[in-house]
Amino acid sequence: MPFHVALSGQTLFFGYGEDWEASIGSLTLNTTPPRVRLGLVPEGDFNGAPLMVTSPAVPGRLVAGDQRTTPGDIGVYDVSGTGLVERTFVREPGGSSSFNDLALSPDGKTLLTASGAPYHHPSFRLPDMKEGHTYPSTTYPNAVAVSPRGDFAAGVNSTEPEPDIFLYRLGAASPYRTVTLAPATGYNNGGLRPRGIAWSPDGTRLFAISEHNDEDHLRLVVVPSAHKPASG
Repeated sequence: MPFHVALSGQTLFFGYGEDWEASIGSLTLNTTPPRVRLGLVPEGDFNGAPLMVTSPAVPGRLVAGDQRTTPGDIGVYDVSGTGLVERTFVREPGGSSSFNDLALSPDGKTLLTASGAPYHHPSFRLPDMKEGHTYPSTTYPNAVAVSPRGDFAAGVNSTEPEPDIFLYRLGAASPYRTVTLAPATGYNNGGLRPRGIAWSPDGTRLFAISEHNDEDHLRLVVVPSAHKPASG
C-alpha cells in the first residue's frame, strides 16, 4: 500500500511496504494507461515506507528518508532517466534517528529534516548530504516546511504551553518568531501533528494541524502574516 508520494516531472514516486520489505515505486502520469513500477530500491534499504521529497528547482532528484530506524537513513537518487539511480545513501546524518519530516529549500540544494533526535532541526547540502546549518528548537522535532520566500518553519511535539513552531529565515541563527498552538486550540496538553505544517503558496500564511492527547479530533490553526518582511 502506498503511503508517501513525491512528484518529479510527469512521474509520481511513492513509498510502500513495511518490516524491511519496503521500497519505492513510480506511476507515470503522461502515458495511457499509466505505467506502474515497483521495487525501485532494494528491500532492506528502508524499514517502512520512506518519506520522500522533490523540488522543481532540481528536476530529476529524489530524496527519501526512513521513518522507522534508529539511527535514521537518507537516500539521494537520480530519477532523470527511466530508472532510479542511488547517488548518496547516508546512515545517521547529523546523528539523526527516525525521520518525521523532510523539506527542501526553494533552490532544491538544501535538505531540512525533523527527526526523533537530535533535539534541533539540522540541514544538509545536496547531493552529498554534508551537514550544514543547525536551527535551534527543542525536544522531539516532528515537522518542517519551507516557503517560497525562504522562511523555514520548524515544528516540535510540544505538549506544554510552550512554542510548537519556530520560524526562521534560512541560514539564521535564531528564530524571528515562535508560535504556540495552545491559545488557538484551547488545549494545554495538545501538540503539533507530525508533518503538520505547510505554507500558503504565496508564503505569507502558515497552516498547522493540532491534536489533543485525550480526544480523537484535530484542529487547523492558521497563522497570518507568518513571513518575515523584508528589512529596510
